[in-house]
Amino acid sequence: MVDTGATSIAMNGEQASELGIDYRLVGKEGQVVTASGVVRSFSIRLNRVKVGDIELKEVDAVVISGRFPMTILLGMTFLEQVEMSESNGVLRLRKKY
Repeated sequence: MVDTGATSIAMNGEQASELGIDYRLVGKEGQVVTASGVVRSFSIRLNRVKVGDIELKEVDAVVISGRFPMTILLGMTFLEQVEMSESNGVLRLRKKY
């Protein structure tokens, strides 16, 4: 899900584990502020993120303890590297460089 209000890509711990990310080992523990309040998190760097034809390398992300967000959020660490355009209700992303 595209979330321009999210600072970085965000996922929950279960999603990270399913992707093979050992976030407790490689991440830096901290806290983030969400709509539900302050929660425990782990800052990580993703080797690559691929959305459709767009592939970005070395993208910062955060893994949030608990079951939220239920859908991985594409925050600004991803979105600042793409151009977004909307036409007839369809959002198109294109890599900037």
